[in-house]
This record gives sequence, C-alpha cells and structure tokens, in this order.
Amino acid sequence: MVLLTDFLLIRKIKKNGKEYLLRLSRQPASRDDVIELSKRFDEYLEERQVKMNGFCPIRRELYDLLFDELIRQSTIHCVERGSLLLRVRDEFRMTMAAYEKLYECGVEYGARKALEAEIEEQKVEIQYKQLQSEVLRAEKLTKDLKAQIEAEKTLRQQTIDTKQEKHEERMEFLRKLNKQLKVRI
Repeated sequence: MVLLTDFLLIRKIKKNGKEYLLRLSRQPASRDDVIELSKRFDEYLEERQVKMNGFCPIRRELYDLLFDELIRQSTIHCVERGSLLLRVRDEFRMTMAAYEKLYECGVEYGARKALEAEIEEQKVEIQYKQLQSEVLRAEKLTKDLKAQIEAEKTLRQQTIDTKQEKHEERMEFLRKLNKQLKVRI
C-alpha cells in the first residue's frame, strides 16, 4: 500500500486566490463520468488552443496530467495495475525524451545542411560569374584576333597586289626595251 499513499496524497490547488485541497475519491468513475470528463477535456484542449498535430508542449502537458490521473484511479482499484501503468508512463517519458533529442538533432542537422547548401550555392554563383566574365574576355579576344587577322590579310593582299603590279610594269618595260633593242640590232 506504499504505492497508494504516493498517489493518494492530497493535492493543493490555488484558484482565484484561494487554496483548495483535492482528495481522490475511492468510488470508481461511471461511464457517464468518463464521457463527461472526455468532453470537458476536449473543450479544455480547444480552449488552450493546442496543436493537434506535431509537437505541442501544452498538449503533452495536458495528456501527461490526464494519464497521471488515470494511473491514480487505476491504482485505487488495483495496485499492481497502477504499478504497471507507472512503468508504462516512465518508459513513455523516456522514449519521448529520446524522440525530442532526435528531433532537436535533426533540426540542428537540417539547419546546418541548409546553411552549408546556401554557402555552396553562393560559391557556385561566384564561380559562375567568374566563368562568365572569362568567357566574355575570351570572346572579345577571339573577336579582336579575328579582326587583326583580317587586317593582316588585307594588308598582305595589298602588298602582294602592289608588288605584282610593279613586277608587271617592270616586265612590260623590259619587253619594250627588249623590242627596241631587237629593232636596233
């Protein structure tokens, strides 16, 4: 019965500046009591604006209180059942603590990876801009070199044309000279 005394302690409740003592009744709850309690519990959840999905500390606190109350009531009728429910509650709390730790680690990991991805994206963006400017420089250099080649071709062609014209004039001169010399001989 040591377990019962742990649960049947009088609880003090402060409400509107007054202090009340709350004792558990040894009378089992009826089906109507449970239905009424369930309705009141749902209303209380709504009133406290708890999130029904995901992690919500308010919802968890309320369900912990409800589970503790169910354990107390079960312990009144059967100490062994109450003891088993206590073990279930403790195991559940340890499991929830482990899940919370995993969740926190997951959030930290996700935040770290998001930051790394953002930094990597910035690096890639900088590298992309550098490569773009290199491409523009290479295109400008190619354009300048093509213009220079065309200018060289034009200059060489003009030089060749000039030399050929001079050569033909000289050849013409030499033919005339040769003809004149033949006529004299």
